[in-house]
Amino acid sequence: MNTLIKKSLGRTAFLGDQYDVRSDCFLTTNIFKDQIPEEKIQTANISNLSYKYFVSSSSQEKFNSLGVDGNLKLSILCGLIDITGSASYLKEDNNEKKVIRGSLIYKIETILDSININSLKSLIDIDSLNHSEATHIVTRIKYGANVIVTFENIYSDEANKSEVSGSLGAAMKKFGGCFSMDGNVSLNLKENERKILDEFNIKFVGDVIPNNEEIPNSVEAALNIMKKIPKYLEKIDKGKGIPVEYILIPIETVKRQLSIEAGLERVYKNIGEDLINQIEVEFEQFAAHQLELKSFYAELLEMKDYYNANQLSPVFDFINKVSVNEKTFKKSISELIVAVRSCTKEISSLEECITSYISSEYSSNGIKKFLELSHQANLKNQLSFIKEIKALNIDIVSKTMNKSQILKNSNNNCKLYILNYYNSTRTMSQIWDPIYISTFITKYNEKRTNTKFAIIDLEIHNSSPNQEKLPNDSTSKVPFIELYINQKLKLSNFKINQFSNFSERFEESFFDFNGKAPMDTPFLRLKCPGKDCPKVPKEWKCLICDEDLKYSTKTLYCQCGSYPVTSCVFKCCEPEHGNDYFQLPNNEKDQLKYLPPKPCCEPKHGNDYFQLPNNEKDQLKYLPPRPLTLLLLGEPGVGKSTFINSLVNYALYHSLEDAIKGEIKVLIPIKFSMVTNGVQKEISIGNQTKDEHLSVGQSSTQSCQTYVFLDLNLTIIDTPGIGDVRGVKSNFEHILNYISRFDTIDGICILLKPDTGRDTHIEKYFFKSILSQLNKNAAKNIVFCYTNSRSTFYQPGDTYPMISKMVQSLNVPDLKYTSSNTFCFDSESFRFLAALKQGIKFSEDEIKGFSNSWKTSVTSTNNLISYLNLLPPHNIRNTTSLNESRRLIHALSIRIIQIPQMIMTNQIKILTNAIQLREEATIELKKEIEANNKEKIEMINIRSKLSFFLKENSITGYVDTAVSNCSELITVDQVPVLIEKIKNLPINGPTLKLVIEDYEIDQKPSNYKPIIIRTKDKLF
Repeated sequence: MNTLIKKSLGRTAFLGDQYDVRSDCFLTTNIFKDQIPEEKIQTANISNLSYKYFVSSSSQEKFNSLGVDGNLKLSILCGLIDITGSASYLKEDNNEKKVIRGSLIYKIETILDSININSLKSLIDIDSLNHSEATHIVTRIKYGANVIVTFENIYSDEANKSEVSGSLGAAMKKFGGCFSMDGNVSLNLKENERKILDEFNIKFVGDVIPNNEEIPNSVEAALNIMKKIPKYLEKIDKGKGIPVEYILIPIETVKRQLSIEAGLERVYKNIGEDLINQIEVEFEQFAAHQLELKSFYAELLEMKDYYNANQLSPVFDFINKVSVNEKTFKKSISELIVAVRSCTKEISSLEECITSYISSEYSSNGIKKFLELSHQANLKNQLSFIKEIKALNIDIVSKTMNKSQILKNSNNNCKLYILNYYNSTRTMSQIWDPIYISTFITKYNEKRTNTKFAIIDLEIHNSSPNQEKLPNDSTSKVPFIELYINQKLKLSNFKINQFSNFSERFEESFFDFNGKAPMDTPFLRLKCPGKDCPKVPKEWKCLICDEDLKYSTKTLYCQCGSYPVTSCVFKCCEPEHGNDYFQLPNNEKDQLKYLPPKPCCEPKHGNDYFQLPNNEKDQLKYLPPRPLTLLLLGEPGVGKSTFINSLVNYALYHSLEDAIKGEIKVLIPIKFSMVTNGVQKEISIGNQTKDEHLSVGQSSTQSCQTYVFLDLNLTIIDTPGIGDVRGVKSNFEHILNYISRFDTIDGICILLKPDTGRDTHIEKYFFKSILSQLNKNAAKNIVFCYTNSRSTFYQPGDTYPMISKMVQSLNVPDLKYTSSNTFCFDSESFRFLAALKQGIKFSEDEIKGFSNSWKTSVTSTNNLISYLNLLPPHNIRNTTSLNESRRLIHALSIRIIQIPQMIMTNQIKILTNAIQLREEATIELKKEIEANNKEKIEMINIRSKLSFFLKENSITGYVDTAVSNCSELITVDQVPVLIEKIKNLPINGPTLKLVIEDYEIDQKPSNYKPIIIRTKDKLF
């Protein structure tokens, strides 16, 4: 009878429906005029459950598993028919890379309905039958349902794939056999099999499973769904389910059975399996390569900020052309398939179309070749490099960024290595490897703390420093590494010479940029501290400047500056050393194993070597202190001038007896009176200068003065009393202006009296006034020095709780008030010495009492100098920038108030003189109003930034409503930039420029004339 079997694939048809095998479609017409009586339909119960499983992603396996014949498969592949329900499984994309996929297909058969054409002759529409375009008629329908369970997981490598595939197949076999139509599910899996299945993503596609069924996340959840399948099936057409298969007979057979004249017989033919397989293979390979192409482009888009736009456009254009050609090909082949099946075209025309497409540049093979082209290969290589860098957590400067954004996060003495490269030469190993592998990755692999790395492709930034100077060839595009320390460029072409021994600083606290090696300083010859390295003295280079290191008294010198040898780590070029840098031992005795011995030139020393104390504070007794700069601040009458004179003499003479034998050192002339034997005498020592006003019991210092004591490596900056008749503001403007000539200050000494119990005056007019002028970074350099503390037993006395309370209230992390930064002196012992030198007679007991006072003050002096030696210097620019910001805020505030008045004046001119004013003048006034408004906004913005800068950097903070509107914190270096921005405002700039420059002229530092003191100098 030549029956034809077609799977439903979600298509709905009824008994008697007409089918065109040439297009594989059901027509909308039925051969029966009326509904078929139920008694004429023969129903057979064919209850059956079967399953298949396979581990594969091929479309051929999927079509075969559902019993789809070759020609129907071809129609599906070419888009002639649409499929739904469980058949949508056939349309799923199964070409993901590194994915194992297993499929378990349950076929449930319930009922077979069939009809006898002869018994229904009276119901047949003969006219419809004669004029039909159909080739076949549906005479039997098989009902039931298909349920498909898919298992998916990602595998790591081919060996892993084979192992997991085998385990999945065994587990699916048990999974398939556990299901029955009565709803009982019994699955006996071994622990390892259950574990394997639980690692897979499980998905159900079924004709009877509701769309709202949750996706199972485990084997147990999947089994629960399977238990429900019989219940789901019962709800569909009284348990019949849906059509799963149609059995058709040729329309000519129907006509013969009904004795109807056949007329012109419909001619059709099927397409051979070989050609179908060829088309299927092309579609499958095309889908796989197209997915690879799109996935490749998707990865490129994710990293688009690291490519030039013209690099990605060829891939995007090709994808579009592939898509267009795919649609064109499917349309052409669909038409040809129908034509060949209808016998209106030869099979050769279809073969030619397929051959032409397969050989085109947009077929599966064309896509494969495109992906192998050098341009795409370079893109893949670049993509792999970017992924490699990201996996290492190295920053990449994308084309939407700039270096400053990377630098912003590399402060606090952070070392930042930036690899500047050209992607076009990255694959040239002779250019690339010496910089990337031998230097950049070598430094990265050291895993050093406080060290960051970044890369920048200069070609996507068009920022090659040599672009204009050098020809456009590969030899000019050599990568280079920039080294930044604390956001400042230290080296523009950093390299590691693998045949040199290098030292690298890990601690910058005691680094001196201006440190120069003394005459005849020898080069460093050090045994490498690496435990496996040969213990032979080697010469060493600085890793940053590449200069040979010199060594003297525990200090290293190079082009960078000077720094302690203990602040460095060392790495020699011996293969035994490895990648790590090694630090010298903490114990100084152990250090002698590596450091060259210091020659002893003292003849009385003896033959032994002596070790310095381990404690760094104790070492200062033997080592010369580093140069120190002290800024003294205090109220009028606190005894500041006397304190300075005392401090110098305490530092020079270890005892009062030595001071009496020696020459008194007077830096600042002082005058005081005393009563001896009932007679008042005036003691005056030193000669008055224009900067000192001598009056008994009053402040003598009228302006700032610097005293440089060479033998002590000590510079003291004396200042007028804070809050004298000139006022606090005037005092500080003068002081800040004066100290701006210095780069750093080591100590900010706040002088206090130990017996001040009331806090009103100090809090309002002195203590907070001082702290409000200082940057937070200066907090750690603040020390508290008490004068005349003999009466309080060399303790802070009643002043202590008051200062402690105020320090705690400020809540500044580095500002402390403890015994470590509090020092008590007795200036009376210096006054006693001055009186002695003036011929005043004292008893032995009096001399003994002041001698003890002198010793205590000497100890405090040594403690003060030792403490300051251990502190990092404070950068003066950080503090003076606060004063600049206050001046700018004041100038801007005045101008911001004036702008509305200027605008109102112009508006009045426009309103009152509209008739007289020319149109051009009116336009100009309006433009000026608009410009003033814009500049006002700009000035408010700048003032907000400065206010926020003050709030965040001043020790006591800064209160301004503008601060709440700003969250951008500028740096010290940006303050001068804002000054220039203010000066360059088109309308208000000239006025503000005059105000700023007038102030700068008023505050221009006077001639700096420090007083230099040597031990042998006769002062005054």
